Amino acid sequence: MESFFEYCKNYILDNLENYEGNVVYMCDLSIELTEGMCADGTFTYSTAKAEQYLIEWIGEAGEYFDYEKANFGQNTNPFSNVELFLVRMVSEGVRAILSQCPTVTSDENWNSEMELTAELIQKIKDEVEEVEEGEDLF
Repeated sequence: MESFFEYCKNYILDNLENYEGNVVYMCDLSIELTEGMCADGTFTYSTAKAEQYLIEWIGEAGEYFDYEKANFGQNTNPFSNVELFLVRMVSEGVRAILSQCPTVTSDENWNSEMELTAELIQKIKDEVEEVEEGEDLF
């Protein structure tokens, strides 16, 4: 199983092209990319599979648990709703990686509506590829 960081990075790389032609605010790009899993409340469609991810990513899950409490004032209980916890964790991981991409975070682009053209998507993907594991996601 891939690391949490690699999962989030690959999630961006695998899904960004599906949004070609969409117009989005760059500050909302991570929301756009993860809206399906957020709407469904799962990315595995299997509680057993979600539990496997939680076990594999237990270190990052602990960091996210603390991050969620510090930033949102409450926690999702990973043991009573593991799928929702992981959706929130992955959504935040995707946001954290995209926040390290200069094209997404530049002052010029951050609060701008932009069409996700093939060229822009490739530029963002190239920047995502450059983000290295070891950066704190939470």
